[in-house]
Amino acid sequence: MWNRNSFGGFLSERVAERKLFERVADDVKKVKSRPSDQELLDMYGLYKQAIFADINIDKPGMLDMKGKTKWEAWDSRKGE
Repeated sequence: MWNRNSFGGFLSERVAERKLFERVADDVKKVKSRPSDQELLDMYGLYKQAIFADINIDKPGMLDMKGKTKWEAWDSRKGE
């Protein structure tokens, strides 16, 4: 059951996680060399999972290779 203290602790934890995420996201923008395609997909999947949680859209059709690959990268993070 939620009480004022547990809810406040929850919010503090979420704020700290958000600040850490934003700091790491800024650091990623400063990378000197271009990440590999697989690294980019991994980062995309982690980003989408962190921002939107489990995937909530239908898988693109087989002719949309880019969309399908990005969808699979996000879907691979389901439940994290």
